Amino acid sequence: MTTFLQAPVRSAARPHRGIAWIAFTGSALLALFWGLYFSGLLEFGQTETVLAEYEAAFPIADAVLAAILFTAGIGLWNGRRFGRFCLNSGASMTLYLGILDVTFYTRQGTYSSLGSGGVVELVINFLCIVGALVALATSWKLEKESS
Repeated sequence: MTTFLQAPVRSAARPHRGIAWIAFTGSALLALFWGLYFSGLLEFGQTETVLAEYEAAFPIADAVLAAILFTAGIGLWNGRRFGRFCLNSGASMTLYLGILDVTFYTRQGTYSSLGSGGVVELVINFLCIVGALVALATSWKLEKESS
């Protein structure tokens, strides 16, 4: 008996490698961001107390997100249904975290001067929100194709 997580998609084997690479890349970018942040090479948010406390709340959530995106990549690479499920989950998490960031940084005035930290954060938030919306649309399309 095949379970939901083991069932291959109905189309050809390994049908979504391009999308899998995007999921792998998202996972790697999260790891890179936190590696740079904790190494001190990325100083944004570490000098101001409010920003430092806010950023300190995210490593666990981002680690879970990275794991889900990596799992999505594996599933999509191998044509498994759980790949679509994890892509949808990761995209939803990314959209939420992106909107949360925009709300927080807008209230803090980070975007008003658009110094180097503000530009970096704005680009990250834009990529999170737009990327999440594209990934949600993609996961929906993949789900429709398989049913």
